[in-house]
Amino acid sequence: MILKLQDIKEAEVIVVGAGNAALCAALAAKDAGANPVVLETAPKAERGGNTFFVAGSTRLKAGTAQKLVLNTISMEARASESQKLLNWGFQAFDTMRLFDDGKAIVTPQVWKGTANVAKLGASGAIYVSVPRGEGGKLQTKVERSDPLVAPLAKGQRVGRILVSSAAGTPIADVPLVVMEPVEQSGIFGRAWDAIRLWVK
Repeated sequence: MILKLQDIKEAEVIVVGAGNAALCAALAAKDAGANPVVLETAPKAERGGNTFFVAGSTRLKAGTAQKLVLNTISMEARASESQKLLNWGFQAFDTMRLFDDGKAIVTPQVWKGTANVAKLGASGAIYVSVPRGEGGKLQTKVERSDPLVAPLAKGQRVGRILVSSAAGTPIADVPLVVMEPVEQSGIFGRAWDAIRLWVK
């Protein structure tokens, strides 16, 4: 289709190129209510950007290891190369379960509550995938609100669980939530804890 100058003037978003990423951007603009225009000079038979030249191949990245499957001219070849990538991933990485579902990770003190401590953890089991042999070197750190003051609702977010490699590379950042609710104590209990917090 040959655009007229008026078409471009009325466009709210102009996307240059008709590759996969460009068309996704145009569709996102359209979904957002904008009026996009896509500009492409390639012949119709060669449109598609890099996607046209790599025959729909996929690039995967894991840490510093990269593998690019190119020149897969048939579905069978593409499936074979994809299987090789999956096998490599299973052989090169371990999936570790760091914390079980429903298990408290920390039990800090609670102020002005009917319980002295709160059970804090993740909303589910925490799994991470790391290069083989690195699982024993993982570092975990808990950052949370301090002090914890009741009432605390089940599922309430009060911090986060950070998982990193031995070199300090971030691997996971998981919300730290309350696992069991803690109701607010009576007026005398709250007053006493208020004094203790003030002294603290």
